[in-house]
Amino acid sequence: MTSSPSVTSSAEPSSLAADARAGSAAARDELVVPKGTVIFRQGEPGDSMFLIRGGRVRIQLESGGHVADVAVLESGAFFGELSLLSETPRTATAEALEDTTLLVIRRDVFAMMMQDDIEIVFRMLHTMGERLGRTDQQFRDILERHNYVRLLAEGLGQGRPDPAGATTPMTVGRLAAVLALDDATTRRMIDALTRRGAGALENDCWRLDGAEQVAAALALLRTYADARVPT
Repeated sequence: MTSSPSVTSSAEPSSLAADARAGSAAARDELVVPKGTVIFRQGEPGDSMFLIRGGRVRIQLESGGHVADVAVLESGAFFGELSLLSETPRTATAEALEDTTLLVIRRDVFAMMMQDDIEIVFRMLHTMGERLGRTDQQFRDILERHNYVRLLAEGLGQGRPDPAGATTPMTVGRLAAVLALDDATTRRMIDALTRRGAGALENDCWRLDGAEQVAAALALLRTYADARVPT
C-alpha cells in the first residue's frame, strides 16, 4: 500500500481548454498562483473548476488526521469539477507545486460548453471515473493504515509484559469493540501482524511475549504511521 502521487498528462480533454477560452472574458478568469499556494482546501465550498494552463498542482486527501497525495496534475489537466457539478464542498485540497497559471471555469461557462459540445461531458465523466477509482483505493489504504496504527497502539499499551513478565491477554472480540471493527477484520489484521513477528494469536487471544515481539510491534507501528513507507 503506497501513497505515491500519480501524474495526469496533458491528454485530459483538450477541447475543454478551447471551449473555455471561447467564453466571455467577464465570465471566466485566468489565475496566476505562486508555488506553495493552496488553491482550495478539502471541505471548503466551491462553485468552479480549474484548467491548468501551465505549472503543476498537487491534489491531497485527508482522512483521520492522515494526508495522502492523490495526484499530481500537469498542464492540460482539470480539477475541482465535483464541486462545480454537484454543488458539494471540495473533496480534496489543491496546492500549486510551482508557479502555476489556471483558467477558472465557473458554472455559467461550463453550461455553455456543455451546450456546444456534449462530448466534453463524456470525456470529463470518463476522467472523473478513473480518478475516483484511484482515490477510493487510496482512501481505503489510508483507513487500513490508521486501523493498524490503532491496533498496534492498543496491543503495545495493553498486551506488553509488565515488570514481572506477565501479560494481559487481548481477545479478538475486545479489540474489535475498541477499534469499532468486526471480529473477522480484526482477526485478519492480527494474523498479518503475527506473521511479521508481532506477537502470537492463540485461542482468539493476541499476546506480545518478550522483547523481540514488542520490538517487532514497535517497528510495524512506525511503518504504518509513516505514509511514505510501503507496507
